[in-house]
Amino acid sequence: MISVMIADDETLARVGLKTMIPWEKYGFHLVAEAENGKVALDLALQLKPDIIITDIKMPLLNGVELISALREQLKDTKFIVLSSYGDFDYVKEAMQIGAEDYILKLEMEPEPFAELLNKVKGKIEAERSRHKEERADEWNKRRNLPALREKLFQNLLFSYYINEDEIQEQFNYLDIKLHPENLVCLLVRVENRELYEKYGVDDRYVLTYGVTNMIEEILQNYPPAYVTSTNSMEFAIIHSFKADSETEPKSAAEKLAVHVESALKTYFNFKCRIGISESCSRLGKLKSAYREASTALDQGFSEQKRTIHHYQRHLDTGQTVSFEEEFKPVDDGRSIVARAKKYMLKHYDEDISLKTVSQYHNISPNYLSSLFKRTTNENFIDFLIHVRIEQAQYLLKNSSSKIYEIGIKVGYPDAYYFSKIFKKVTGLTPQEYRNC
Repeated sequence: MISVMIADDETLARVGLKTMIPWEKYGFHLVAEAENGKVALDLALQLKPDIIITDIKMPLLNGVELISALREQLKDTKFIVLSSYGDFDYVKEAMQIGAEDYILKLEMEPEPFAELLNKVKGKIEAERSRHKEERADEWNKRRNLPALREKLFQNLLFSYYINEDEIQEQFNYLDIKLHPENLVCLLVRVENRELYEKYGVDDRYVLTYGVTNMIEEILQNYPPAYVTSTNSMEFAIIHSFKADSETEPKSAAEKLAVHVESALKTYFNFKCRIGISESCSRLGKLKSAYREASTALDQGFSEQKRTIHHYQRHLDTGQTVSFEEEFKPVDDGRSIVARAKKYMLKHYDEDISLKTVSQYHNISPNYLSSLFKRTTNENFIDFLIHVRIEQAQYLLKNSSSKIYEIGIKVGYPDAYYFSKIFKKVTGLTPQEYRNC
């Protein structure tokens, strides 16, 4: 039932309103009547009626003053104004501050009055339905928040560029409070996998969930930061710092890495290595940051004593990233992938493909493709594109070469195709990137 209160200082007017239509038949319930604006204000705050029918002129508080006093406190209450012919200025003011409609007392008839009430009733019911849907949506969002955040971070780390405004909109919806000024990706990779692989499938899921929860608890001391599982026993941490932060991102990220490494050892007996990306200033660059963190692990692959590795960039046109010359073999194929990456980083400006790289290492293309996907969670071609585009970005900012010349230098002799790929990855054309 829709609750209704009548406020009018004339007794006959109140009686007339109460008897004009069969209220219960139309789905309304008269909950109170008031003989002046002050009584109406007190009753309204107490009863919170859905509709208030108020005379425009009353003692103590007139209709306009009553609406003004209640508008902020009773946001869902609807107001219908009763007026006389000379009250137009008051009516106009009442409509401006939120009254639904008005009725001239001398022309009020049961049928149009009931029609107006039903119109307001329909609006109330529509709002109630919308609020119910919003509450259900909010409940579902809260219940599924971890999964929704996981899906979004997976898209950011492994999919192509998403519009920056769209990312921010999704962050707002999921209550993710990352600062886009200084973003860092930490990639945590468990090394003694035999401890993990002795578990069954269900137990592995529980173990992954437990590690994720433990890292989330640690991240509460380093806000804002989030963790997502990227592979079996591999976890990506996205950490951000405000532009005016006194903490230098590199040292702060290493402090967080040490904390996570120690906790994994203490609570799970896991030995891990952690790669740390350079900081970036756009949410759409998180995919590149993840790759840098992964590359940092590859760069430090042969360093047995160090467990935390920062991404190293060589600012020259011959080689983007340096790798150790020797890699010790491991059972899961990471040594092969690391060697393949090293080859690609040296020859990215040539016409290389999955076939040429696999032939160089005397393995089949299918096997190399499978190793790439299994150990890095990305495709061979995606890594090659990343290497080429990252080098193109450096040349666009640090050389005077023409855009088509840069395309040739990074392995794209077709200028149109180079621009198309560059924009797909970065969201900007090469010229736009150079100018920004």
